[in-house]
Amino acid sequence: MIRRPPRSTLSSSSAASDVYKRQVSTQSTGLGSVTSAHRMEAGEELGWHSSEEEAPAGLERTPTELMNAEGYSEQVRESFDLVSPPSMEELLGLKEQFHLMDANKDGLVSEQEFMTATAVLDPPLSKMLFQVCDKDGSGSVNFTEFLRLHLVSASGSLESRLDMAFELMDQDKDGQVAKEDVIDFLESIGSPGDHATSVDELRESGSTVSLLLDRIHEGFQRNDNEAFLDKQSFLQVMACGEVEALMGQQDAPTQQVWIGHPDFAKVIRIMLGIRMSLVDPNKQTHLIPHGQQASKVTKFITCAPASFAAIRESRGLTVDRLLDSLGLGQLMSSLMVGSVRTLTTHNSTGKSGSVFYQTFDSRFILKEIFSKEMVVLRSMISLLANYFSDNPCSLIVPLVAFFRMDNMRLVLMCNALGLPLHFADELYDMKGSEYRRQAPEGARLQLDLDFLQSGKKLSIGASARAQVLEQLARDTDFLASHGLYDYSILLAVVDKSQITLRHGSALSPLSILPSTNSNQVYFCLLYTSD
Repeated sequence: MIRRPPRSTLSSSSAASDVYKRQVSTQSTGLGSVTSAHRMEAGEELGWHSSEEEAPAGLERTPTELMNAEGYSEQVRESFDLVSPPSMEELLGLKEQFHLMDANKDGLVSEQEFMTATAVLDPPLSKMLFQVCDKDGSGSVNFTEFLRLHLVSASGSLESRLDMAFELMDQDKDGQVAKEDVIDFLESIGSPGDHATSVDELRESGSTVSLLLDRIHEGFQRNDNEAFLDKQSFLQVMACGEVEALMGQQDAPTQQVWIGHPDFAKVIRIMLGIRMSLVDPNKQTHLIPHGQQASKVTKFITCAPASFAAIRESRGLTVDRLLDSLGLGQLMSSLMVGSVRTLTTHNSTGKSGSVFYQTFDSRFILKEIFSKEMVVLRSMISLLANYFSDNPCSLIVPLVAFFRMDNMRLVLMCNALGLPLHFADELYDMKGSEYRRQAPEGARLQLDLDFLQSGKKLSIGASARAQVLEQLARDTDFLASHGLYDYSILLAVVDKSQITLRHGSALSPLSILPSTNSNQVYFCLLYTSD
């Protein structure tokens, strides 16, 4: 247990670990997805129809019974060629997003409604996405087509996602694309609402983008006619281990902020603002255009850039590394392989009530803070930068940037694990207190008493133990000296086989500790929610 000042007032949750509590407390409600036939079968009980004429009569099973019917999930998997089917909760969330886009409530999303919902993007990209979504070419998008766009990009097989990526570029549907079409597509993705971006500039925006551009260029070279790329050549060059590793598995489609999500325009502007602020650090205020609404702009302000740059430097975080996770180049590269990489959204379950956005690779979290927290942060940011510089092994979670957009104040911080939550075999949130610190039976996130009662010991060796305890003492003394007492240790126990080199992130060397007597690795960070 860590020592704490006696005047500490302990809360039952740490706001900085709320994103984990949100993830571990979410329960799936069943398997399922929707094909056209099953959409008709589900009928009005799921709200998938706008008129009584479309709904079948005599529906006897409830939606949950329907989704859990024998063989249903396998039919869904085969229909959309998914790696894993969505839950009922995800389906209903996507239906709500579709309903928001359907302005006239006729059960279809017209091209104009689609363009309005994606107004933050440039018109060429919005039109490309609409044509891919409008699978049957009817001029409007039904719910089944909307589901395909989201489910395939989130959990489709490699082939199904690459099929969708090729459809984006093959706008005339003749089974091949010209080099000029590919370049137009890439530049449309690379510059949503921004100035024109050349392919050379996109190549410089990150290693992921460069890899995918090289693969597509190879596809043109393989073709007899280098001016065109057919679908077979595209699939051959893209269906490789490197590309599949980049695609990975996405978060639940309702958490991924994508077309139809209420936060879609906001997240795209946040990502664009972060890109502009990192590329031009000498300019603190940037004006973000609103895509198709060219007359509108949003102010994006970078706060205390010098202090946060010092923190990033102390942890070896480069601008390119941040852009790999947060820059719009990730949206471009993901669409090139039929996936979506924006941000995922999580609502706090703790007392802060704040909003979290997590990057696709789980490395960083954007946390919304309020005016009181902003005052505290501003008062100590230069001291925090100096502390990180003097204490490279600090277990305090690194805060690496601070932005303002509209009425939002956003702090960018390193994620505790730097890898998906399900990789952790055990997860503990510990405050150094035994009062009301036991998790409900069956809870994924365990608390202090659960750890003590488990009898678990962290076998890290005498030298590492001494370093961790000494660093924890320094860290808690630093926080207490600035009036910060509501903090937690987040401890994750992960099997070594689940960890790759990329998961090192910018965490302290003492935050990632291999066990001396097992095949486990311990992740440990100190969070504050004051």
